[in-house]
Formats: sequence, structure tokens, C-alpha cells
Amino acid sequence: MYGVKTSSGVSAACLPAYFEAVDSYRQRLENEVGWHAGQNANSRPLPAVPRPAQQGSGTGLADKSGEVARQELARHGCLCTAPTLQFTATQPSIMKKHPEFFGSYQYRGLEDGHPFYERTTPPAGTANTKPVFLFYRATDQQWVFGPTRGRTSGAQYSSVEQSPAKCPGDPASQGKWQRKSSILGRWKVEPSLQLNCTK
Repeated sequence: MYGVKTSSGVSAACLPAYFEAVDSYRQRLENEVGWHAGQNANSRPLPAVPRPAQQGSGTGLADKSGEVARQELARHGCLCTAPTLQFTATQPSIMKKHPEFFGSYQYRGLEDGHPFYERTTPPAGTANTKPVFLFYRATDQQWVFGPTRGRTSGAQYSSVEQSPAKCPGDPASQGKWQRKSSILGRWKVEPSLQLNCTK
């Protein structure tokens, strides 16, 4: 249990906001460390930033990033609070056309008030190492798979505009994914696309 010394001049009501800010800052640090480590293929992975130990909780040094991610997604209102999503298609020909977009996506944090994810595991046999993100584009109210967060250039898959899903893995997004047509580059609903919420 945490407390505040009366001589500090800090209200005890501020503690939840303070610890939420600490958690958010830790998540940003982990995101930055992960991004920089990914930029240099020869770099060795850096240790995770430990969370402050809570009184009576042991060392408090265990990696709780999965648990923290679930809590953040739940606070945001996501029905799918799994930190990992799986993007697939039931038609193999679609996956073969742009294999670099398919695979596992890991929750990385909140950006502009919405969760964003980064592809961590491409499908087997794919050597593409360029980053691919799943992010929310507020101007069109849609979830987009693309190489640059916030932009649709280079994107090949997205949800429909004005998506009813609070988060991309929520049930409201099922059956509402689309791809760009190969001739005119227009969005077209593709029922075979699936974004699965892992348990």
C-alpha cells in the first residue's frame, strides 16, 4: 500500500494518476528501446525497464509487460485485451500477394488516444524485415496496416472507414477488413481477411 507524507504537500488523490503516468512512461521507454534495437540487426537486446516494486509484492522486477498491456487495453475500452493479434487471410493467394503484412502484431502503446501495434512475426518463409504497423487513422476513422504510422502511403490493408471497433481486435471489426485493388488502388472489402484476438 502506498501513502503520502503530509509534509510533502502532495494529495493522496494524486497517487493513481502518478502511477499511471509512471507506467505510461515505462511503456514509452520500452517502445523506444525496442525500436532502436530493431534498427541495428547486430545490436544485442537491452534489458527491460523494471517497474518500481510495490510494498509487499516481492522484488517487483518480473517482466509484466503482457499484464500491463492487457490493463491498458482494458482501460481504453477494448473488448480484445490480448497484446498480440494475428493477421491472416483464408485465401492463400491474398497472403502471397503482400506477405509482409501478415503475421503477429504486438501492442506497443497508445498514440493519439488509440492503441497501435507492430508486426513482430511475419509468416513462415518471409524474409521481410521492414516495420509494419497497425494503427488508427482518425481522419477516416479506420484501422490501417502500413509502414508509417499515421499515413496510408504504402498501406495495402485496412478496416472500413468509420469503423465501429474501439480497438482493431474487437468483434465489431470482423468481416470489415479491406484491401487495395491492384489496378486502381481503391479500397475493396475482402471477407477472407481476418484479424484474430489471441488469448
